[in-house]
Amino acid sequence: MSRLHDTIDGLAFEFAHRVLRAVRDASLEEIASGRVAPEPVEKPKKGKRVRRSPEELGRLADKIVSLVSRHPKGILAEKLKRAMGVPAGNVGAKAFTKPLSFALASKRIKKLGARRQTIYVAA
Repeated sequence: MSRLHDTIDGLAFEFAHRVLRAVRDASLEEIASGRVAPEPVEKPKKGKRVRRSPEELGRLADKIVSLVSRHPKGILAEKLKRAMGVPAGNVGAKAFTKPLSFALASKRIKKLGARRQTIYVAA
């Protein structure tokens, strides 16, 4: 282990020495005419929720009602999510549940069953 450590130390020292020599040997014009580093791009904050307006939630609820109305025997929740463009699984569940609750609250659709066997039918 000591031999590996000594080898790494020697390489690091040699690298630092060569960098310093290159900077000392360079003219001021060479250093000043170097490329300017680009400004850092501000990344969007992770976890920041996007609040949807009541109008947008109402539009999505209308879309849910129209999709449910096309199926007289009802439609499973998973198929409804897929038809709305929500990814499979629990990935986009929160994006889907709020407009769905708007549609249920307006009593234009009804919910039958529970969990994975939930079927939505037009009221």
